[in-house]
Amino acid sequence: MIYVGLGSNLGDREAQLEAAVRRIAGLAEVRIMDRSTWWENPAVCGDFQPPFLNGVLGLESSRSAGELIGEFQRIERELGRERKGDQSARTLDLDLLLMGEDILSEDELEIPHPRMHERLFVLIPMMEIAPDAIHPVLGKTVKDLYGALEWGVYG
Repeated sequence: MIYVGLGSNLGDREAQLEAAVRRIAGLAEVRIMDRSTWWENPAVCGDFQPPFLNGVLGLESSRSAGELIGEFQRIERELGRERKGDQSARTLDLDLLLMGEDILSEDELEIPHPRMHERLFVLIPMMEIAPDAIHPVLGKTVKDLYGALEWGVYG
């Protein structure tokens, strides 16, 4: 299973996320199998930004990680995303979190997502749809990662 994190903290956040879900559902060779509810979270970089709405999709696809990221970045641009750095507010953020047991480290792409185990805004919606998904590098389930983060192990 492939898991994708979605987030938005500018404009009509829910409309942005729903538009992204529709566009992802329309991609060739991509099938949405599950989705979390939207969760409101404070911006990681502090109080100077509006809160995010975040969620996770579970997908099946025969497409490569590079192809999926390319499609996700195109969708982000089409929905008004301007890349101004990691800490900037954004209309839409689509992150490839997990691709089954795949481990990949390339210039602009790392799977599993290198900070997913440190982020409640990823782990809470993952708990909703995939508590038993395994992080292939850490060898722990989402449930274990969530518990560790709640107890301060990773923070």
